[in-house]
Amino acid sequence: MDIQLLKSFLDADLSPIVMCDTNYVVAYMNDSAAKYYNKVGGYDLVGKSLLSIHNAECIFKITEVAHWFSMSKENNIVRTFYNEKTDSDLYMIAIRNEKGELIGFSEKQEKRNKDDISFYQF
Repeated sequence: MDIQLLKSFLDADLSPIVMCDTNYVVAYMNDSAAKYYNKVGGYDLVGKSLLSIHNAECIFKITEVAHWFSMSKENNIVRTFYNEKTDSDLYMIAIRNEKGELIGFSEKQEKRNKDDISFYQF
């Protein structure tokens, strides 16, 4: 797989995307995530623990979801939060290798509201 192609695809996504390894270390975040997490470090979070920016309750929930991911190849996505201010849902998604082994997870926001961008607007 072309890693640059994949990275470019993730970079272009308008939704915040953060990817962590199984030790909760942030391996990647796109521009939208860096803006979203700007108050707690933005891009400076890459290489640091995702757990360092969460409270004890959130840390417990994140680690529980990661543990659930590790229990079965079928356990791959959990809706973790609804942000009323941005009308978006937050998901944790398992990242697996070709053998189905858990190698990390991602956190992604999905907006619920209708997009205001016109169709085929160049």
